[in-house]
Amino acid sequence: MGVEMGGSGSGPRRGVRGGRHVPYNGLTRREMLKLSAAGVIIAPGVGSLLAACSDKSIDSGGGGDNTNTGPTQLADDFTVDVDTIKIGVVAPFSGVFAWLGDVVNESLDIALGEINNQMGGFGGAKVEAVRADADVLELAEGTNRAYNELASQDDVSGIIWCTALGLDFLFTDVERDQMPIVSVFQDLQLEQKLWPNAGPQSVFQTLLPFDMALDVVGGYLADDRGYTNTLLVRDSLLTALYQERVLELYEETAEKFNLEALSEVTYTTGAGDPGGIVSQMEDSNCETAVIVGTPDDTALIAKELQARDMDFVGRSAIEAGEFRPQLFGTPANMGEPRWIDLAEGAAKQGCLTAWHLAGMLYLPNLPIHEMVKNNTPDLKLTGGEESPADALWAILQGIRVAGTAKDRTAIWMGMEQTGEIQFTTLPFEFTEENHLRVRPEEAVLVSPEYGPEAKSPFTPGPADTDPPYVLGKEWQEGQANFGYEFGPVQVVRPTVEINREIHPETVDIILEQGYGDQAVKEPPDAVGLDVEMTDNGDLF
Repeated sequence: MGVEMGGSGSGPRRGVRGGRHVPYNGLTRREMLKLSAAGVIIAPGVGSLLAACSDKSIDSGGGGDNTNTGPTQLADDFTVDVDTIKIGVVAPFSGVFAWLGDVVNESLDIALGEINNQMGGFGGAKVEAVRADADVLELAEGTNRAYNELASQDDVSGIIWCTALGLDFLFTDVERDQMPIVSVFQDLQLEQKLWPNAGPQSVFQTLLPFDMALDVVGGYLADDRGYTNTLLVRDSLLTALYQERVLELYEETAEKFNLEALSEVTYTTGAGDPGGIVSQMEDSNCETAVIVGTPDDTALIAKELQARDMDFVGRSAIEAGEFRPQLFGTPANMGEPRWIDLAEGAAKQGCLTAWHLAGMLYLPNLPIHEMVKNNTPDLKLTGGEESPADALWAILQGIRVAGTAKDRTAIWMGMEQTGEIQFTTLPFEFTEENHLRVRPEEAVLVSPEYGPEAKSPFTPGPADTDPPYVLGKEWQEGQANFGYEFGPVQVVRPTVEINREIHPETVDIILEQGYGDQAVKEPPDAVGLDVEMTDNGDLF
């Protein structure tokens, strides 16, 4: 989990092949260790953003598919009691993590342009974002100052929390202020601090939680691939703040799926000794390894495995007794284009993590594409732009139900009563007993993939497998990972049936048009609802 995130902006970014921004650029080791000790680099939010997806049949409290229908509940049936609705935004708009603030600003440009210019406002009022800077290097001091700056303004109706730390330290103040807050990048669910388990009832979360990601990975390892053991490889410094919880979830997941949880391998951020890590992995003879760390260290481990001719080449090699573990990780370290780039070809197709359908932005049926065209035509989507925008829209829906922008208690209570919410991507819903956007049925697996234009040291995809598979339609359209040579894409088959339960129309689009890595089919390029995807693929 980490402070990694897809970049943003309309122009190239420095530091990574293909224009990707390097978020850690400029951080000293002392600063890295400071952030690690605070749990920032692995805080399961800021690194989790991949690339984004729409049904109308959810019994488990969620929303359904509307194929690019655009925002729901436009608030044209009431007039709000202010001329300007002000929504606070806490994010690192300055400092070495200002790139994250850039993504937030671009998301807000999309949202506010759509609401104020295309819709003519909300409830007869203009919507304004009030930004409060929280430099990540200032840790809780920065987030405390930013929160109080916003909470002291009586006309701020709610806050979207676009940083990966600090909110839990403010719970007393949040309860005092009855402040509606949507956590975009901090995983309160992992910390067991999200309502109804704990924490203020006015706080909500849009981020995929770590426990949900680990569950879908564990099910795939055991039930789909038939593996019998797994090894946890974790950065002991980065996971220090959440160590007990991470170990507890890992052991629970292994027990749930009858996997032998081998003795863990630990290391320290930036220690620079992937050889020692890989030697311990080899000693364990693990079939699979779950890595919890930074994208940088994950890439080093993958490169060391490749240098020793121990890299993953397929399930058949593992079944034949070779030590070639299939790697898995968190969305923050293995959902990131950064790790693929730094691994220089060692990030193999089939090395997986979890994300969710609302994060697969290359799908064509998403309202965000039309919003960008209408409001920020020069913006090149890179992943993550949907999240702050959807959080802002959720608070506005609370205002619509409450009928006021002045009563914060009424607003967060209204957020529990809005019904289905859709803005930039998939519909979702908050209720009195559920303050988490993502449902288990929305979880998907994602894998590194390389486009047909990938250049050395990368090998153009698809991987050479027997039986073969083909690249998804997103590469044909030049949309996957927004024009870059490589990136994480959905592995469709393992979760297709459970995804269909909650988003049937989106799943139909994926199958009928051939998006994502769809594994083994006959013939490989066949598309359609009736085309069988088999589980005998060597990679996935």
